[in-house]
Amino acid sequence: MSEILTEQEINIDRLEGLFKAAFFRAERDKDGDLVIRDEQGVNTFVKVDADKKMITFYSLWGLKSRFPEAAKLKFANELNDGLILVRFGVPHPNILWCDYQFLYEGGIAPFHIINTYRRFVNVCKGAVQRDKDDMIGRD
Repeated sequence: MSEILTEQEINIDRLEGLFKAAFFRAERDKDGDLVIRDEQGVNTFVKVDADKKMITFYSLWGLKSRFPEAAKLKFANELNDGLILVRFGVPHPNILWCDYQFLYEGGIAPFHIINTYRRFVNVCKGAVQRDKDDMIGRD
């Protein structure tokens, strides 16, 4: 895992193999998207944008419908203000969106990809821990 992957080597198949080699539960969903499943409930989708030379990690969390949209937006803003690395948003009244994007232009070390994933998951878990009103989940 110490070699540098070139831009041409970065694709979704290579990332799937990289995560499996690091003993993560990596699989394709019904749409063919790569999903890394954490034992504690964080499902991370992985996308590669070859044109922009960018890898995206994102996760979606349900938000309970009994809360007003303004409270959900306030919660996302508080997460953005208090947590690092991950961007939070409410693209739909019942969804909390979490993402992080990073460039692989010029090549990237597999360690950086795996380490960034670990940090992403930890920050997402931190968001759940900050949910004092029990807004995340299903009604």
